[in-house]
This record gives sequence, C-alpha cells and structure tokens, in this order.
Amino acid sequence: MEKENQPVDLSDPTIEKVIEAIKRGNKVEALIQYRSTHNVLLAEAMEEVERIAAKLGS
Repeated sequence: MEKENQPVDLSDPTIEKVIEAIKRGNKVEALIQYRSTHNVLLAEAMEEVERIAAKLGS
C-alpha cells in the first residue's frame, strides 16, 4: 500500500514536533523535524508534511 492511500495518524508521537511546527505556520521547521525523525529524503518529507498539514486543515 502506498503512503498516499494510508491515513495520517496524528497521534503518532514521532510527528508531534512536526504538527507543532505546522500549527505555527512553519513548514520549513516541520520538514526539518520530519526528516530528522524519519531519515528520509526531502521530497518524501515534503509529501508527508503536506499530507499532515492537509489532515490538520492547515
């Protein structure tokens, strides 16, 4: 199953700082936090941060 089809789990503790950064309107910080926690390339981090932001309504 591709990540695009998987629901975003906002209760996942590994994205807590990502969510905080998005709520502050700081997507750059969210990208940094996501990349450092999940050890992924920038493109994947961008996709995930956008998915999380969409789920939050940001």
